[in-house]
Amino acid sequence: MPKLDQKQILIATLFVISFIIGISFKNGQKNSYTIVQTSSEVTNNLVQTIIYIKVHLAGEVYNPGIYTIKEGAKTFELIKMAGGLKPSADTNKVNLVQILKDGQRVMIKAKSSSKSKSTQAINKIDLNTASLEELMSLPKIGEKTAKLIMDYRSEHGGIKSTDELSNIKGIGEKTITNIKPYLLN
Repeated sequence: MPKLDQKQILIATLFVISFIIGISFKNGQKNSYTIVQTSSEVTNNLVQTIIYIKVHLAGEVYNPGIYTIKEGAKTFELIKMAGGLKPSADTNKVNLVQILKDGQRVMIKAKSSSKSKSTQAINKIDLNTASLEELMSLPKIGEKTAKLIMDYRSEHGGIKSTDELSNIKGIGEKTITNIKPYLLN
């Protein structure tokens, strides 16, 4: 007689138990019916299927990136996988017990500086001599806009007033107001 492994014994046991419960249920109640499951169905009911999802973690964690994690996992579990939070992380702006979803992006923001901008030392720059990097250090000015400022000043012989910036595509009144405290002009 061949030797049965543990899985085969478990399946056979579950089948017998299902059959006995089915018979006793049928005998105990009139007009009832019994659903008999096959051994493969019993096995499928006992095997738990684990589904994995992909989540993008960014910001103030030690190892930002795309992670594969089990469905139903929470944000704090994802952060633990990423090596934890940096000291600069602001946990007040993220729900650590939120259940994650496939394709979700979780951003861990940095704590805002305790100093207000008015009390910080501001290194003012000259729009006519500033380098690309200096222009990009201005609020809401990226590389593309910084290049447009440099092109404008070379085409027009310099920038005489900050109001001229409104002639540059992508710079509006709000941006000009935000960057004025950082400019010498």
